[in-house]
Amino acid sequence: MKNLWKVDFKAEEITGDAYSIILEQNDYLNKMTDGKIIAKIVEYAGPTHSYTVDNAFVQTAKILEPKKINIQDNLGEMEDSKFVYELFITSSVTPNYKYRVMFVEYGIALYPVYVTLDEDIAAEIEEQEEIICETQQEFESKLEKILNSSKLEKIISNLLGLAKNEEKRFVF
Repeated sequence: MKNLWKVDFKAEEITGDAYSIILEQNDYLNKMTDGKIIAKIVEYAGPTHSYTVDNAFVQTAKILEPKKINIQDNLGEMEDSKFVYELFITSSVTPNYKYRVMFVEYGIALYPVYVTLDEDIAAEIEEQEEIICETQQEFESKLEKILNSSKLEKIISNLLGLAKNEEKRFVF
C-alpha cells in the first residue's frame, strides 16, 4: 500500500511555552540569590482546580438519572494528556519546605495556559485564583506580576534569612 500521509513532517522548535518561560525565570532567581533560593517547576499529577464533592444522597440520586454519553468527549486531546506543572519556592537550607506558588496547565497547542494561583498572591495582584492566558505575551505579563508580588518577596526574604542564619552557625 502507498503512503497515505500527505505531509512530510518536520520537528517544530518549541519556544515560548509556559514551562520554558518559568524555567528561565527560575534560573534568574537562582543566580540572583547565589543558589540559596531554589524555584522549581515540576510535573504535577494532582487536582489543579477547586471542585465540589457531592454528598452521598446527591451521588445516589445521580446514579438513578439517565446519562447521555457524547463520544466526541473521547476524541481529540485527552484531559489527562495535558502538560501540568507546579511552581514552588524552597531554599538550599530548607529542602523539606516548599511554598507552592501556582499550577500551570496547557495542551499541545501551548496556549491557552491555565494558571491556578495561591489565593494570597491572586488577591494582591487583583486577579482571580484561576486565570486563563490566551497568548505568550499575556502569560509573561501575568507571570511578572506574580513573581513581583510582595507575598513572594516576603517568602524569598524569609528563606534568605534562614540561609544566612544557617551560614552563621558554621562560622568558626
